[in-house]
Amino acid sequence: YGGVGLNVCSFKADGEYKKAGGGDHTSLSPQFVAGLNVHLMPNTNRFLARLELGVSKNRYNWSNPTRVYPYNNKINYRFDQLAISITPQLLYNFYNKIGTKLYIGLGVPVFVNYRYTNNKLLAEDGSEIAIDEPYSFRNQSSGYMVKSGFVFRKNFEIYSEYISSEIITRSDYFLISAGYLRLGLNYSFQFTK
Repeated sequence: YGGVGLNVCSFKADGEYKKAGGGDHTSLSPQFVAGLNVHLMPNTNRFLARLELGVSKNRYNWSNPTRVYPYNNKINYRFDQLAISITPQLLYNFYNKIGTKLYIGLGVPVFVNYRYTNNKLLAEDGSEIAIDEPYSFRNQSSGYMVKSGFVFRKNFEIYSEYISSEIITRSDYFLISAGYLRLGLNYSFQFTK
């Protein structure tokens, strides 16, 4: 199957960074997925194992008066995140009729390749503030996922999923976590019962 959706990434500031004026930010972006479904009980079609590859691009952008060095009136912290995830899932069809299904599921998303760009600390006038690296990022993380969805006309699926918030930075000072809420539409290339 393949699909597209809306990815809502919720960045949360914490630790010393939050005390220094760092804040939360919500990023909206498209989500692209592709995956493979395996029916675990083909006779009843109740349980489905799924392996999904997902790609989204998120942006953190926060402007605030700073309470620490360099004491500018306003500082802008920003970065772009390309998140690539592989998510094994187990889905249960609690309503299971030919061509129509309602399901719930659990999964373990593993973000295997975070790529960060545009990692900058800017003064109010837009000039870049010289600092080694405002954010030091983790290259991978994992959490848990809760999912629900509706399959109709055998091939179309509308879903929503929540992915738990996980810390994405390495620094104890610039502590930021990211959690996700996704809504999407998938198309299955193979007919289901």
